[in-house]
Amino acid sequence: MTVLALVDLAEWPEDFIPAFHRTMEGFEAGVFDVQFDRIVERKAVTLRGSKRQKGALALQWLLRAHFEARDFRFFGAAPDPHVTINYKGDGLGNEAIAPIGWTVEDIILVESVYGQATHIEHGRWPLRRRLL
Repeated sequence: MTVLALVDLAEWPEDFIPAFHRTMEGFEAGVFDVQFDRIVERKAVTLRGSKRQKGALALQWLLRAHFEARDFRFFGAAPDPHVTINYKGDGLGNEAIAPIGWTVEDIILVESVYGQATHIEHGRWPLRRRLL
């Protein structure tokens, strides 16, 4: 699930990953639950929730505040919490589905290699106490 989009690989500084790791020092947030019950087709096909994902939104706010306080500004606008199923539309449109949910227990820094359907994990930070 994407909670914060960071810089494009072509634009990131050489020391981005070590800088991100340093910036995450001292960050604390809690586990939370998410639930998605809709498939939404826009430019991409995504899982989304009909209810606000309060825990994910709170985590976005905490991360942004933590990064900004440390002058780490390598991120854009926080996306509406979602899971991307397909980066291209499939022509099937939107539909309600049986809820899919889980407890979010970690923040993971993932590099999405554009156009290659490849994802590389660059770090993992456990969440501790219950957030919402």
